[in-house]
Amino acid sequence: MADQFSQHPGRQMTRVGPSPVTQTDQKAAVSGVVLSVLAMIGGIVGIVIVFNAIDRFGGEQTQITNDWDAYTECIYNAQTPEEKSACS
Repeated sequence: MADQFSQHPGRQMTRVGPSPVTQTDQKAAVSGVVLSVLAMIGGIVGIVIVFNAIDRFGGEQTQITNDWDAYTECIYNAQTPEEKSACS
């Protein structure tokens, strides 16, 4: 009965286990997946922080605009220096 190894009688087929290269590749793949998940979580957290900062800035800008408009109207309607001093 001839098999593929009978042509090369000096070679023997042995099974030792996974090669170190395979283990290294597997570790690299797992590390890559873990780092990718952490990067995605970090990106989502970053987006939330940026949108909260923009929302807070928009609210503060609106408050500043309203305060300035009220001050300008007060100064415009004031008749005496005391009334102008009361505008703040």
